Amino acid sequence: MAHAFAGIGGTAIALLMKNSIAIGFAVGYIIGVINALWLFRTAAKGVTLKPVKAGRHVAFHYYLRFFTTAAALGMLIYFRLLSPWSPVAGLSAALLVSAGVMIYSGMAVLRPSDAA
Repeated sequence: MAHAFAGIGGTAIALLMKNSIAIGFAVGYIIGVINALWLFRTAAKGVTLKPVKAGRHVAFHYYLRFFTTAAALGMLIYFRLLSPWSPVAGLSAALLVSAGVMIYSGMAVLRPSDAA
């Protein structure tokens, strides 16, 4: 839910500046959300594997995810489909929201319960 609000809000703010900036932000944000979902899926799979296999799996998918994200952004910028800054801003926003949601979720688990 936080991702939807942040993505729509950021795109709306960027839309006030220029259509191309809003499109770039939205594309970068979508790439960032896909990147985060891929990370969570890799981590979830890694904890179910034996330690040796888990290490290889997580390392392989880390580099694959990194290079795929870099290639996607690189192609969009290289072929001048988007300006460089707006997709990077969208990607950064998505990753910051993901980190914030993880921190908030972790703090909710650590809070003392009312029953104690």
